[in-house]
Amino acid sequence: MADATTIDIEPLGNMLDDSDEVVRIFMGREGPNTLLVNAETIDEPFALGMICVDLMKHGAMAFAQAKGIEAGDAFESIMAGLMAELQNPTDGEGEAN
Repeated sequence: MADATTIDIEPLGNMLDDSDEVVRIFMGREGPNTLLVNAETIDEPFALGMICVDLMKHGAMAFAQAKGIEAGDAFESIMAGLMAELQNPTDGEGEAN
């Protein structure tokens, strides 16, 4: 069983056997976030954009379940955070533009 800072994938059993790990994200408690992207597993950058939208949708559902808020409200808040970061990036490293 994973602790509160890790995601337990053991309950998924062999569901991930035919899958490739694409992204790992670590949120710094008092520092920057760390994102690792395995671009070798993705055919093209466009697909990563689609994965990001899936992440946002699943994140909204997770917040709804864990925090007792509406998934739609959570999604709107996630989208607001996305737009804020795009318009005013908080890190200077790794920027693509």
